[in-house]
Amino acid sequence: MTSSQQQIDQLIQKLYSDDNEIKVQTLKEIDGVITTHWAEISEELPKLIELSETIEGIGKQYAYLVISKSYFYIESYDEAVNYALKANELFKFEGMIIIV
Repeated sequence: MTSSQQQIDQLIQKLYSDDNEIKVQTLKEIDGVITTHWAEISEELPKLIELSETIEGIGKQYAYLVISKSYFYIESYDEAVNYALKANELFKFEGMIIIV
């Protein structure tokens, strides 16, 4: 197991903490690494959805954002859009390129 894999495993384990502040900080950190570790993070979708239903405030929005990105990377685009909209201002739409 690589050190990168160990780090992401440790990060994911923090989602199971009893401390909501740790969960919120972990969601922020996961958002920063999801582009390279989306496969591992997407395996935690049930936990992320549970967090989005139980955590409040900005943590809920970060959970929605991470869920949205997870669905995007596994090509479930309808779900990705649904959760992106719930993330409110954390979701930043940069525009769209349409190639015909």
